[in-house]
Amino acid sequence: MLGAVGERSLKTWRSGVYLIGVLAAAATTLVALPLLCMPSLAQRWAERHRRHAGALLGRPVEPRSRVPHRNIAWLAVQIGLGLPSGALAALLAGCLLFTSVTALLWWTFPGAPWLPVVSNPITDWGSAISLSAVNLAVLSVLSALILPRSPMRTLGAV
Repeated sequence: MLGAVGERSLKTWRSGVYLIGVLAAAATTLVALPLLCMPSLAQRWAERHRRHAGALLGRPVEPRSRVPHRNIAWLAVQIGLGLPSGALAALLAGCLLFTSVTALLWWTFPGAPWLPVVSNPITDWGSAISLSAVNLAVLSVLSALILPRSPMRTLGAV
């Protein structure tokens, strides 16, 4: 019903939201790493994220038996992949939001506002709308290309 572009946009949006959540989880994992090195805590943390990933994919995830070295390895993967991929998703989302706000409130900025892709001085509504449209289009295509259709494919959470 949405069409191919709408379906792709919806999947990209879901991936971005998931990856921003992964950023928060990876940052929490990094801060709590000394505690999470305890096998019982690492098991609960890993199972919680496995259930979340299963819910996102729409399929149940069976609880895994206690395997401490797998949970510790998962912590390293969570930090190593979760922080950069989540930061990229947050950066793209922030640029899209900032571009939208700049298009509407260009006149409130004292100097020429900075736009992420094409940054020329905005002096009137015509340049605000046209430059923001170009920036939004480029950032949207970039998001669709960079953010995975299924975040699980990138993060290997299940």
